[in-house]
Amino acid sequence: MSIPTLFATHSAMDAWGLALIAVTMMCGVLTDIQMPVMDGYELSRHIRSLQGKRGEIPIIALTANAFSEDINAAKAAGMNAHIAKPFDPARMIAVITKVIKSNEVII
Repeated sequence: MSIPTLFATHSAMDAWGLALIAVTMMCGVLTDIQMPVMDGYELSRHIRSLQGKRGEIPIIALTANAFSEDINAAKAAGMNAHIAKPFDPARMIAVITKVIKSNEVII
């Protein structure tokens, strides 16, 4: 039995590297939008450009960018969900669980 792993990273480059080499270990990516070097939108577009299962991994934004245009930008970048800060922990767990189980877009 494998244990699903959700990676939260401090930079988009970390998440990009994980997506390239460790997708078989990951069940999802939890990312901020505003990060150094590469923002979360760019990270999502890069991951979605990957071939096969690596490009299909669920991506969830956890961010202070909470306006409707931010949510639309997350969806346009290929993210599955958007969780605004400050967040309700129960809602966050519910969103993560739903996205990882179904890999559907719930924005």
